[in-house]
Amino acid sequence: MNSHPITPGERLVKQKIVFVVYNPDSGGAVNATTKRQAEYLANLGFDVTLFANTESPNWAGVSHQFVAAIDTKFWLFLDYVFVRFTNRLPGFLKAKFDMHRVIPQMRFPVSAAKHIQKHPNFENVALCIACQHASALGLGTLRKNAGITFFLVAHGDIFEHPTESFSVPMRFLYRHSAKKAYRSADKVIAVSKAIAARALKCGASTSNVIVIHHGIDIPEPQGFLRNQSKSRSGLKLLFVGRLAPEKGLTYLVESLSILEDKSLHLTIIGDGPLLNKLKQEAGGFGVIQQIEFTGHMPPEHLESYYKRADVLVLPSLSEAFGLVILEAQSYGLPVIATQVGGIPDLIKDGHNGILVEAASSTSLAHAIKRMLDQKALISEMGINAFENSKIFSWENSLSSFAELVSEVFRVAPELECK
Repeated sequence: MNSHPITPGERLVKQKIVFVVYNPDSGGAVNATTKRQAEYLANLGFDVTLFANTESPNWAGVSHQFVAAIDTKFWLFLDYVFVRFTNRLPGFLKAKFDMHRVIPQMRFPVSAAKHIQKHPNFENVALCIACQHASALGLGTLRKNAGITFFLVAHGDIFEHPTESFSVPMRFLYRHSAKKAYRSADKVIAVSKAIAARALKCGASTSNVIVIHHGIDIPEPQGFLRNQSKSRSGLKLLFVGRLAPEKGLTYLVESLSILEDKSLHLTIIGDGPLLNKLKQEAGGFGVIQQIEFTGHMPPEHLESYYKRADVLVLPSLSEAFGLVILEAQSYGLPVIATQVGGIPDLIKDGHNGILVEAASSTSLAHAIKRMLDQKALISEMGINAFENSKIFSWENSLSSFAELVSEVFRVAPELECK
C-alpha cells in the first residue's frame, strides 16, 4: 500500500475487502472495470476476496469464494416454476415477462451476505464493494448488522433505458434495487455526473456520492497522427457496442438513407438481440450495401478498426458513461454522440466531437453531413479527442478509487479510544 501510506497518528484497522459480483465472467465493461479495481487494490497490499456465483474467475492476487446464487430448495423450485411458465408463453409475452435470471440475481446478494458472515476471517472484513444495484437487496444487512462499510460502484441507470431493454420482472427488480442501493450505501461511486445526479434523486446523501470516471489504456499517439495525414474520400463511420434497444442504432441506419451519399460507409461492431432487425432495416432503407456487420469482435482486434475509421458514432438512448468514446478518442477519432447520460462528461460539442439530440435520425444526419463538408474538423477534433482521452487514464481512475477505499482503513488513535 505504498501509494496510499497511512499518515502519522493513524493505523490500519481490520484488513479485508470483499467484492460481491454476480456472473463476473460474463464480459462487459462493468465486470472488466470491477476486476481491474480489485486487482489494483490487491496489488497495493489489501487483502481482497471475491464472492461470486462462478467457480474460478481469474482475478490476479484476489482470493475467491464460490456462492450459489440460489441456496435454498424453496427458491430453486420457485425459479424453476417461473422460468418454465414464462418459457411456454407466446413469443412477445415470453420476452416481456421473461423470468430467466430474475430470482438468481435477487437471491445472490442475500446468499453472499450469509457466506461473508460465515467466513473464518469475517471479523476482519472492513469493506464490501458491489458493482450491481441488485446487491443492495442483501448486502445492506452487512452494514446494519456487522458495521461493515458498503460501497456501491454505480455503472448504469435502469431508469433511462427503453422499456424493451428488459423484461417487466427484470425491470422491476432493477428499479427497486437501484433505489435501495443508492440509499443504503455508505459511498456511491458514480461513473458519471448523470449517475451521481440519479443517486441523489433516489435518496443518496450528497456527502456520500462521488464521481470517479472509468479509465482506459492510452495507446501511442499514432491514431491522431493518422487522422492528420490521411487523404479522404467519403467518410468511414464506426459503431462499437451491443446491438440492443438502448443503443439507438435504428436512427443511425436511417440517417444514412436521409443523406443519400454512397461514399458513406458504416462498420457496426458487436452482437446482440437486434442484429437481424437492423439488417432488415438497412435493407428497407436501401443502405445495406453501405454497412458492414462484423459481429462480436475481441478487444485486441478493435485497434485496426479504430485506425481505419474517420468518426465514431454513438446514437445511444441511454448511456451511463460511454467507455467506447474514450477508446475511440485515444486513437484520435472525433465522436458524434447523443447528449444523454454520461456522454457530455466526455465530449465538448464542437471541440472533440459533436453532440446531437437523442432518437433523431435527422440530427445524426446533420452532424455526419457537417463532417463530410468540413473534413478539416476531423483532424482538428481528432487531436483534441486524443488530448481529452489522456485525462481518463486507468492510473488516474484507479488511484482515486484506491484513495477512497484507503479512508475506510484509517483510524486516528483518539477515535480508537472512544
